[in-house]
Amino acid sequence: MFQQTAAANTRAKCSICNKANTTYVCSGCSKGFCFQHLTEHRQILGNKLEEIVSDHDQFQQTIIQKKQNPLNSSFIEQINQWETDSIDQIQQTAKECREILMTLTQKSINDIENKLIELSQKLKETREENEFNDFDLNNFQLQLTQITEELNKPSNISIRQDSQEFIKKISVISSPFGSINGSIFSNPLNFGCSGSGGQTTANTNSVFSFGSSATATANTNSAFSIGSTNKPVSVNLLKFGWSGSG
Repeated sequence: MFQQTAAANTRAKCSICNKANTTYVCSGCSKGFCFQHLTEHRQILGNKLEEIVSDHDQFQQTIIQKKQNPLNSSFIEQINQWETDSIDQIQQTAKECREILMTLTQKSINDIENKLIELSQKLKETREENEFNDFDLNNFQLQLTQITEELNKPSNISIRQDSQEFIKKISVISSPFGSINGSIFSNPLNFGCSGSGGQTTANTNSVFSFGSSATATANTNSAFSIGSTNKPVSVNLLKFGWSGSG
């Protein structure tokens, strides 16, 4: 609100041109303005309001885009990165284990092959000499069975899984929404609307009307006003009009 101030002996000065003309005091910044600079001050405040409305519209568009594509966020990127890193770590560990297994398996096969050569030589000599009994045959059969089992399932090779977590588990945690000045950010923009007792009274000269307010005082000469559900938000900064006597 802008209030006209004029006295017979003392005349307030305009904060811009410093002239002692009839001035109007802005209740928001508490500065006095002559009529010319009052108009400019109102225009500046109007431009600021337009910037707020523009930011509001851009933010509203951002919400619409996030609703249309909720997976496009930095949190999803973190999850995807964790997935990629975990897969890379698993694949690298599996590769290393395969290489070690191939080395051990080849060594085991070489040892079994040497045992088989030794057994083959004994069988050959036994056939040539034609000197053998039940004990010899059972012994040959036992050796053959043992090296066969060792080939199929080496006794010196095994796979062990550690009890400790190999991949760090991630989770998504939900916490209460952020607040502004201790209260949830709700109905942040309330232009040109006032009321009390649950009944709202429209501002007859308002340009914008967004949201609502629980308790406020009507200003029939204001061009803009802003407030919120819980408490006024810089009401005087965006409320135009003036009252007083010439």
